[in-house]
Amino acid sequence: MKTILFPFFLLGCTANKQPEDTANDPDEEVLPDWLDISVELESTRTEYSLPALGAAVIQAGEITKLGTVGLRSTSATSEVTDWDKWHIGSCTKAMTSTLTAMYIDEGLLSWETTLAELFPSIEMQEEYEAVTVRMLLSHYGGTWSQLTTHSSTWNTMLNDDNVMDQRQQVVTDVLTSAPEVTPGTEWLYSNAGFIIVGTALENLTGNSWENQMQEKLFDPLSMSSCGFGPQDPNASLEHPWGHRPDGTPIDPVQGFGDNPPALGPAGTVHCNLPDWAKFIAESLKLYRGESTLVSALNSQEIFSVQGNNYAAGWFVFERNWAQGEVFTHSGSNTINYAVIWGAPELDEAYLAVTNIASDSTANALDSVVASFLP
Repeated sequence: MKTILFPFFLLGCTANKQPEDTANDPDEEVLPDWLDISVELESTRTEYSLPALGAAVIQAGEITKLGTVGLRSTSATSEVTDWDKWHIGSCTKAMTSTLTAMYIDEGLLSWETTLAELFPSIEMQEEYEAVTVRMLLSHYGGTWSQLTTHSSTWNTMLNDDNVMDQRQQVVTDVLTSAPEVTPGTEWLYSNAGFIIVGTALENLTGNSWENQMQEKLFDPLSMSSCGFGPQDPNASLEHPWGHRPDGTPIDPVQGFGDNPPALGPAGTVHCNLPDWAKFIAESLKLYRGESTLVSALNSQEIFSVQGNNYAAGWFVFERNWAQGEVFTHSGSNTINYAVIWGAPELDEAYLAVTNIASDSTANALDSVVASFLP
């Protein structure tokens, strides 16, 4: 088995397993054929004590292997299916970067548009004025590394106000406070930076980030299962519940279901594996400049590393097994975990998801991905 060395951050037969609720079936589509790898996944799920586990392999734009095993909640007997929705956490960031590149193509903004230009009404700290969209999407904006340590802002995100208003307040709070590090000089992973970009797009379009994602990304790619927040919002056990590190299931209605909606551009998307695979297949095209969503020029910019092997929503590395560069990310909302590796030279990608986030979860999903490598 090949070692992947993934950086951790906060985030035999054809398939016949059908969802218990047929509403999750693709509308009037012929179900695709892929190699069912559930048996292979079960050994990993058991070894790492995961409630459930899912994985998929994409080759030449199509899913060739997919499997799901385990329980939606350890408190019940409902098993996951190939059409269940999974929370992908910070893997959302690549989607926000792609959305931004689409608007750059349209001339709404540029990679070098500054915060002073995007938020002229905010009397921001001087150090922030020259921070660009590119810097924010590559974690070089100097913005807060942890939102939860700023209690007033976090409480704002937890209230019931309009989510666009909440994001605008987050932006004001961040930009009127001193940067955590000097912008442009030090890489600092920051969800706040992506919230700022998402808010800028809302201000420029008058449309919520959620609606923009639906209209410009999910609908064109036929990602009908995608949504935001908990993947089983009604606690009906139609989709997986997240689990605490000790294995305790979290009722998404009575307990913590997800981070606040205002965090959306940084990591609140959920979707089933077939739909996430559609975005990743498109990302392989983006890397090669072949996407119909983004121009070749701005596709290249998405994967242009700015520092610490980070581009715009993606880590980018050289790997011998991939015969060149790979793009990758993990995502977690502290009760779910997801990881993706894309190998453009091979035209392949590997996805793995689970409904728990424990100390060993990253190793579990990395071992699944490693089993797929050539």
